[in-house]
Amino acid sequence: MADTLAWYSMDQDMNTVDHPPVSLPEALEIAKKCFDNRDRKYAQAEQALAETFFGLTRDEDTFIEICANAGEDSTYKFEMPASAAGQPWYRKIFMSVFQHESTLKSWEEAEAKIREFYAEEPQEIRRRLSGTK
Repeated sequence: MADTLAWYSMDQDMNTVDHPPVSLPEALEIAKKCFDNRDRKYAQAEQALAETFFGLTRDEDTFIEICANAGEDSTYKFEMPASAAGQPWYRKIFMSVFQHESTLKSWEEAEAKIREFYAEEPQEIRRRLSGTK
C-alpha cells in the first residue's frame, strides 16, 4: 500500500506538470475537482484538459491517468512495464508495456480506481485487468 503518490497534470500549453506526492484523501480531492469541472464550458480544448485530467504515478513507468470527460463517461488508463518472465530473449531487449484503457461511467468508479492504485500492488492490478489468474 502506498502512503503517498506523485501526481501530474497538464497545463494549457499541453505540458506535463509534476506535483509533489499526495495522500489518498488529497488525491481524491484532486480527482473530485476534475470531475466537478467536467461539465463547464471551455473556449479551448487545452483549457478543458488542464482542468479535467490528472495522473498518479508510482514510478516513471507505472501510472494511472483519469480524464473526466463532459457527460457521464470518463477515461481511465493504467500502464506498467510488461513482465519479462517467460519472454524470448529478443522481447526482453525491447521490453514493452502493459496498458489498459477503459471508460468509467461514474465518479464512484473513478474513486474505486484511485483507491485501488493506492491499496494494491501494480502486478495485482495488471493480473485482474488482463483476466489472468
